Amino acid sequence: MAAGDRTRLQDPATGLVMSALAVDRGVVTHFVNWPEVDREFEQRIEAELGEVVHLKDAVEIISAAVASSAIPGIFQPERVGGRDFVDAGGFSNQPLHVAIARGVDAVLVVLLSPSTPPDTATPTDVVSLGGRLLELANWRDLQTELRHLPPGWSRDGGPASATGAPARVCVVEPAKPLPAAALQFDPERAGELIALGERDAWAALARAGWLEPGGA
Repeated sequence: MAAGDRTRLQDPATGLVMSALAVDRGVVTHFVNWPEVDREFEQRIEAELGEVVHLKDAVEIISAAVASSAIPGIFQPERVGGRDFVDAGGFSNQPLHVAIARGVDAVLVVLLSPSTPPDTATPTDVVSLGGRLLELANWRDLQTELRHLPPGWSRDGGPASATGAPARVCVVEPAKPLPAAALQFDPERAGELIALGERDAWAALARAGWLEPGGA
């Protein structure tokens, strides 16, 4: 942050939400960067066994980002506001309902694995099993979110796309598992993965009807 403007993290023009699991209460905590209390929004979150925590400054925002990435068993919990939090990926990895509750017009979801049912091959070791369980949790979470979209919402390629209207949920996903694995950070793979992501993003935007005629 030394070379940047930390106040941009609290820009009221951009609503930032980051999710983590509260170790003390067992609820999914949604950290937000806006100061005002939106009671209707918070009541909808509470109905889903969640809570909303307003971050006071850039330091807390960075801590919340760390907490949302603190995978249990690999990284230690991160303290935010005197409480411990860990990554909520196994409980809420694609919280579409949170964005919708805030009143967004559309949602763009980016996945690192296909949203089709995961491969049935049996993992051969404990590390592979852990990766598979996380993959299954993420897959089930997304399917639950997509099956509980409110009236008027549709995913790209879904039944509502037959009307020709743009979808309100666009899911960017690879056609097959990426040539990488969780917790592998190989710089030589970066360019390949970026190129694959760009290809999949253009395809998803086209399916959702989000591109202008004659666009890419």
